[in-house]
Amino acid sequence: MSGLELAFVKLDSGKPPRVLLETGASESWILASIKDSKTIAEAQGFESAKQKAQQVHFLAVQSNPTSETFAGFWLLQEVGNRE
Repeated sequence: MSGLELAFVKLDSGKPPRVLLETGASESWILASIKDSKTIAEAQGFESAKQKAQQVHFLAVQSNPTSETFAGFWLLQEVGNRE
């Protein structure tokens, strides 16, 4: 993610459903492809919570899965509809 201008994270409920990281005016990156109904429900819950928080959310990154500290932390807000 070094050098990217992070905008926001969102659920793309297309086929297949996936979680996207939006960067710049017209770029997005696939963070996760969703393959099961439980994960889809969790992603929909994320979108619902984001709406209740006026689209504010965060992205925290660890240097490795067992790290107890963050290598990066971004406070994000989805603004407007980019589609």
